[in-house]
Amino acid sequence: MAAVTFCDMTDQALRLLRESARLAELAAFPFNFDIGRAAHGNVEEVRTASGDPLGIVAGDDTGGRYFVCADGSMLYADSEGSAGNTALQEKAGGRVSARLDQARPEREDAQLAQAIRSLEALRGVLAAPGDDSLCHWQGVNLGRFIAEEHYSLTRALADARHPEEARALLKAADAILGELSENAANGARELAEGTAARVREIS
Repeated sequence: MAAVTFCDMTDQALRLLRESARLAELAAFPFNFDIGRAAHGNVEEVRTASGDPLGIVAGDDTGGRYFVCADGSMLYADSEGSAGNTALQEKAGGRVSARLDQARPEREDAQLAQAIRSLEALRGVLAAPGDDSLCHWQGVNLGRFIAEEHYSLTRALADARHPEEARALLKAADAILGELSENAANGARELAEGTAARVREIS
């Protein structure tokens, strides 16, 4: 395996993937970082050119593998054995997933203002991703999850008697729903209708 320059991949990020089925699903598709493929990794021990051991943590649908070094840094090796560094957390898709998983516990802990800011940041990434990692977000589960979290936070705002904030977020949620494919939108439509009705009750 060729010598490479590694980037940081924290233990916390990997732990989140292993503990959250939803986040793991998003990482696998559309971002092609599938921790389920780690079980189909190399039988022989793999080392860097300098002799450091590597632990496989994920794979992709081309046969490539993601490895973590002893110091916690990560590299990607394709099916032909060529290797290079990777920074999934710096991709737009990774930033959206991180904001989504940040907003949910904030909402559940009644930190509604923080959750609003997290979703605002998420929408900012959707508007200007800077790379192609989000080119299909409207047609996959990621889009549905984004819409659902917007509606869930809108409902929480309505229940907490914050009508102005609820109406503003409902508008953003409806705009996201309107961008989704039919299949993705259908998964969130019942929640959307119930949330809209709740907002009308307090308006």
